[in-house]
Amino acid sequence: MTEQDQATPTAETKAAEASDKTTIRPKVDNYVRTRTANGTVSHHSGDPVATALAGMTIDEVEKLAVRVTGDESLATKYAHLNVGQQRMNLGNRIRGAIAKKDKANEAELKKLKEGDPQPEQESGVDAFTRVSKPFVEAARQRMGKMEAEAKAKAEAKAAKAKAEAKAAKEAEEAKAAEKPAKAKAEKAKAEKSAKAAS
Repeated sequence: MTEQDQATPTAETKAAEASDKTTIRPKVDNYVRTRTANGTVSHHSGDPVATALAGMTIDEVEKLAVRVTGDESLATKYAHLNVGQQRMNLGNRIRGAIAKKDKANEAELKKLKEGDPQPEQESGVDAFTRVSKPFVEAARQRMGKMEAEAKAKAEAKAAKAKAEAKAAKEAEEAKAAEKPAKAKAEKAKAEKSAKAAS
């Protein structure tokens, strides 16, 4: 075997290298199906943040993220990204704020001495749920309205198709009824002309 043969990868070495690569496939069975703010179908992980953000516009997500994190720069920080990437980053920042709140609660509890009264604490998820409630309600109302409009549009389309089918059937029946009458009239005309000729 020459040096050139060793340097040129063969089909066997290419296949071996390809089998060493790992393909990551998400478990889509675990995803929750939802609709975006514009009505297209989407999927999310089903965690409290993703569930709350479902159906929100990117502006609503930005406002909510600013409220939850307290970081005013978030409104412009991800503006150079596409909407999906903005939403993903803002959602992750919200998740980070929730984890930070939970960690602060744990640290506060560790500082307590034995016998001290336990302070009232709100978990990160509970705080997020409280803050996100008006945003979630607005998104739910918008989605309900959008679904009602889509349903009305589908019903109107079905009614139109039904009316068109009925009109086509009636036209076909009228045409079918005309044929024997027309044939009878032509036969009578032919007989009359035959009588006139004789």
